[in-house]
Amino acid sequence: MFKRYLMHDRLLIRFGTLLGVVMLIFLGTWTVSYVLLPEGLLRGRTAAQVLAIFGSTGLYEIAAYALAATATVSIARYRLIGTWPKQKTSIIPTQTTAVIRERTVGVLLAIALLVAACGWEAFRFSLAVVS
Repeated sequence: MFKRYLMHDRLLIRFGTLLGVVMLIFLGTWTVSYVLLPEGLLRGRTAAQVLAIFGSTGLYEIAAYALAATATVSIARYRLIGTWPKQKTSIIPTQTTAVIRERTVGVLLAIALLVAACGWEAFRFSLAVVS
């Protein structure tokens, strides 16, 4: 279903699809776990406290890993075609400079996002230790 979008030539489409799938799985497990929690455990929580996840670095780390995964999918020289047990291997022709440039920019952006998220987490941790 998502294979066409996950294997798309454009990095932004691959990244958006993978991040969307990851966020849907996250939201689904969050909803299921919320339903299974004992009643009243989260009483008194406001929407601002729930949206505080955007202040933590976990969301940005997930985005950085998804971007790195989608940027490096074009590195593979072989691609499996078909379903098991009738799979065939095909060799992907050499890539254009635009694809290589897009992949490089995607990987560098993923590294920068991950370094920034980890730096922010380390800064917040050091503030918590000092106070």
